Amino acid sequence: MENGTHESFEKGCYVFTEPFSIEEFKENIANNLDSFWIIGRKDGYTLKQITQYTEEYGIRCHSLNPEYQDFIMKLEDITCIFLVTASQTKIKRSI
Repeated sequence: MENGTHESFEKGCYVFTEPFSIEEFKENIANNLDSFWIIGRKDGYTLKQITQYTEEYGIRCHSLNPEYQDFIMKLEDITCIFLVTASQTKIKRSI
């Protein structure tokens, strides 16, 4: 999810996360809108910015990459979820 801004995540960077149960997520999402989350589903994991949440429709996922459109994901499709609390660019060392 790199768009050249300070918000982007470069390939190979490290992300630090806090796990949330689905119930904890529902209780806390209002305080964390526009935060980045790692979202687990049966078909894999994705790192997205959550910009909207409703109990009826689920979450609106946003990518910083302008090539990808926002999409809605239902909570029942989520197997696990982690709030991204920090990130660190991968250190490039020359030997």
